[in-house]
Amino acid sequence: MSGLANSDLLAVGSQFPDFLATRHDGGSLASRELRGHWFVLWWFPKADTPGCTTEAMAFRDLAADYETRGIVVLGASFDQPEELSAFASRHGLTCVLLSDPERELATLTRARRPETDPHSGYPRRITYAVDPNGRVAATYEVTDPAGHPQELLRDLDTLMANR
Repeated sequence: MSGLANSDLLAVGSQFPDFLATRHDGGSLASRELRGHWFVLWWFPKADTPGCTTEAMAFRDLAADYETRGIVVLGASFDQPEELSAFASRHGLTCVLLSDPERELATLTRARRPETDPHSGYPRRITYAVDPNGRVAATYEVTDPAGHPQELLRDLDTLMANR
């Protein structure tokens, strides 16, 4: 399993926090809507930057593979919904992007950097895989944005087969 055991992230096996977030289309998404489904929440620092675009397009290219497995893919950043909507449109992204400019979801999921961090204006590049019971199944500190979506899909296949 490639998910990293990192004490700075939510613990594997812990309950994923309840949330209500704004979608890139202006609607909202409540965590309770995800119960009964596997989902991934991948944090990216900034829409339309090179690494974030690469990672988003890799998720886009694997969207059918995630969908056939019943896995909901959610991206999140501090960008405004309008910025995320333009990002999704420009790159043909099919997953829901969550806007967290107030950093509430980032705080709940430990994606928020400390104020002393020179990059505190951007979330950490992390991902959570969450099982249908709302428990954290795997955590990742992403170092390879291009390869992460494929790595995550392989890991999810293993996790889903073992549950």
